[in-house]
Amino acid sequence: MLKKYEYEEKQQKRVIRSKRPSPAPSKLPDLNPSLRPGLAVVFIGYNPSIRSSSLQHHYAHPTNLFWKLFNESGILSTVTHGAHSHPCSAKDDWDLLQYGIGFTDLVLRPTQNAGQLTKTEMAHNVPRLCAELRTNQPAVACFVGKGIWEQVCKTLGNKDALKNFSWGRQQLELEGCTIFVIPSTSGLVTISYKEKLGRWLELCDYVSSLGGDKTAKAGGVWGKIRGVQNTCDKYKRPLILDAEDAGMVPHVSGRDTDHLVDILVRLREQNSSRQRVIVAVCGAPGSGKSLITERVVRRLNERYGEQRGVVVPQDGFHYYMSELLQMADPETMVARRGADFTFNAEALVDLVKRIREHPEEEIYAPSFDHKIKDPVESSIVIRPENQVVILEGNYVCLDKEPWSQLSQVVDANWMVVARPELIRERIVRRHLEAGISKTKEEAEKRADGNDMVNGKYVIEHSRGIDLVIDNEEHVIEKI
Repeated sequence: MLKKYEYEEKQQKRVIRSKRPSPAPSKLPDLNPSLRPGLAVVFIGYNPSIRSSSLQHHYAHPTNLFWKLFNESGILSTVTHGAHSHPCSAKDDWDLLQYGIGFTDLVLRPTQNAGQLTKTEMAHNVPRLCAELRTNQPAVACFVGKGIWEQVCKTLGNKDALKNFSWGRQQLELEGCTIFVIPSTSGLVTISYKEKLGRWLELCDYVSSLGGDKTAKAGGVWGKIRGVQNTCDKYKRPLILDAEDAGMVPHVSGRDTDHLVDILVRLREQNSSRQRVIVAVCGAPGSGKSLITERVVRRLNERYGEQRGVVVPQDGFHYYMSELLQMADPETMVARRGADFTFNAEALVDLVKRIREHPEEEIYAPSFDHKIKDPVESSIVIRPENQVVILEGNYVCLDKEPWSQLSQVVDANWMVVARPELIRERIVRRHLEAGISKTKEEAEKRADGNDMVNGKYVIEHSRGIDLVIDNEEHVIEKI
């Protein structure tokens, strides 16, 4: 056991080592811990970023991977024994207390980076951290960064605990709490995402092995949270994806089909009217929207044994090639086919409004035939039993009229994202397989001159994104 260390309030000078000093403390409030007795897991960071301080939420910086790892690892589902698995973001940190998850930091003072903390300041805060753990007795104290655990051990005079260090559960306890150490989730840390996720999954495995006895023994709430109402799934957030607020949007893996189906089911349950639930799913060309949406709807229908969901693709609203050739600048319109201005957006908006306003009607929508390279009218049927409609396409969350009218009709906006190099690889392959381009060089030229340009536009001009779906699959059936 590490020796106990009574906490005393101490005054210390703020010595800033960085050339860029932190803003004055009076302008930046401390980020208080989110704690209560008997939690399952408490995550411990170095100190809040300026972003986290200004928003008063933990891990709020857009480049921090904490919430992406939190959601993809399934730690919430693990802690709640499968009762809850909805995606969360920094805005949900305080709500997570009722599910058995808390947050604190070694130092509560915000800085631009942890390098601006002095060794003295960190050492003086170790007793405060120990006092928090002693008072609240979480089952697991998870240090998000090796350096934090090292500082605690050194301050408490237990350097031997650092010999032969390895990630995961540590041999020693602190204030009666099991210690777990995972890599920092900062975007500046060079450890691969795959390795970070692996450590999170190890944490999930360990927490799962504890069962409810550990927290019940500590007087915790872990065993009671099954009956707590879900308050974290606040999907309708006015967030701008390309702004700093992007870090606040929940992330879900594109492979987690059941998770996405669960979200659709909750949206339907929350809809007290007879209207259909409509979810707009946008993303750059080649991000994998079609594959993911079709997979989700198929799984939704399999779960209920009937056709509850249907996908309506934006592609069916391409202007016909004959229409493009009759426009003012036909050469540009054909070359840029796939850009937002080459779609009949007004017709799409009208259709979505009909789907919303007439739930008892059988409504027909067009699809797109890549062989003839034109829409096929009335080839998709939206029946009354199709109570969940996914509107899929590059521009369905666009901030430009008339596209922006869709946000007033749909229940949620999702965006599928992937690394640019992976998107480009998919697009080039698609052009070759579809016969759009005869050579790889021609396919690459078309991808760079049109598709990648359109993709950048989608990312920069999509608004109101409620959920980001990370799609890193290298081999996909359809794009």
